[in-house]
Amino acid sequence: MRLICLFAACDETDLQQNYMRYAVSGLVGYNIAAYTPRTLEECQQLCSNDTACRTFEYMDQLGQCVLQAVTPMDTPWAWNRGNDLGWDLYQRMCA
Repeated sequence: MRLICLFAACDETDLQQNYMRYAVSGLVGYNIAAYTPRTLEECQQLCSNDTACRTFEYMDQLGQCVLQAVTPMDTPWAWNRGNDLGWDLYQRMCA
């Protein structure tokens, strides 16, 4: 059974390369880096390779990839759930 990494207390060694997708969602701020153009798979790999990355936003139409250092549970005030047209948010899973 896999659990979603809901809190910052998730240890780096517990982070997986699996992601939970939140459609039409994003986080305001907390960006680590932005990359264009990238595929979804490239964006996921960039996040998986960065120990600070907890989530990433991806806009398929433009191939935009934004890595972020927090999860929606860390910063609920910054979460645009279902209200960030064109963007999807991907959150790393914990073991």
